[in-house]
Amino acid sequence: VILAGLASLALLGNYTYFGVARDTVAFATDWPLVIACGVIGGGFGALFSLLALKTTRRIRRWNAPQPVWRALLVAGICGLMVAVIGLASGGLTF
Repeated sequence: VILAGLASLALLGNYTYFGVARDTVAFATDWPLVIACGVIGGGFGALFSLLALKTTRRIRRWNAPQPVWRALLVAGICGLMVAVIGLASGGLTF
């Protein structure tokens, strides 16, 4: 990810991918919302990481008897899933 970011900076220069945020936290009453977003986002990130680790462990155990053919099958399924998601989103995720 870091190398991809450096490559994009080298090729495209410094740019803002998601646009520019003009809003700021101006009042003390806004800070609980900021903290809640951080905690909820962190919780979802932790759940995603846990799911990714458990899935990787299951795939490794499943790959053990025939590593080459099963690894190719997993890669093919992942590629197919990416293609289906791309087509379902109208090309927005490509």
